[in-house]
Amino acid sequence: MRVHTKVVIDMDSWGVLEEEGFEYQGLVELRKGGGGSSGQVRYPPYVETIHKDWLNSAGDTIDASITEVMNDALGASPYAAAVPYDPDADIATFIAGLGSLETAVAAFGVSIPSAITEADITTDVAAHEAQVTALKDTRLTGSIFPRFEAGMRDINSVMSSSFVIGRAIIESDADAEVTRDVATHGSRLRIATKPTSVQVAELEIKEEMATVEVRKAITQLVIEAYRIKIVAKQAE
Repeated sequence: MRVHTKVVIDMDSWGVLEEEGFEYQGLVELRKGGGGSSGQVRYPPYVETIHKDWLNSAGDTIDASITEVMNDALGASPYAAAVPYDPDADIATFIAGLGSLETAVAAFGVSIPSAITEADITTDVAAHEAQVTALKDTRLTGSIFPRFEAGMRDINSVMSSSFVIGRAIIESDADAEVTRDVATHGSRLRIATKPTSVQVAELEIKEEMATVEVRKAITQLVIEAYRIKIVAKQAE
């Protein structure tokens, strides 16, 4: 609604020669001033009623002011008590977990057996020699000599030189057999242990390669963790 404060009219043409005023928003009865009025101007009743209810809730159709309704709505908002998610604690936890994994990997090691040495072979050969010598003695006294002596008795040659020579030859052959057996055993051990140093080197290489692969995987996990951190912080 426009309120005129000054209007100059040409009485001949009834045209407006000069005009001063402003636009007014509000109840007409509140706009009082000097001069007469041609009549009361009012808003439609429903506008006046709701306007009055909004401004004063006591005994009116609406039992709460619009301010109260808005405050209640704000109090019931699920966002009223919400706080922004801070990912720092979670990020610190999984980065610390990666650190623990790195520590565990660094402490992990494969126990590589040492190569068989000549001293080891000598010890084993000596033990083998003791075994075959004991077995030779058992065979001589328990089987070979009794059969030989029985045969010599059958030909009445127990007291002859043939008996002594024959017994010596049997014992000498048994000793030679022991010597050959021990030598063969030692030779086989030495041949079998020839590639041991190569095998140890292969194990060491495999261990290093496995360590590199694990550290590579950990590096990828660390990169992914920090990528997640960047995304989370941007979202925050």
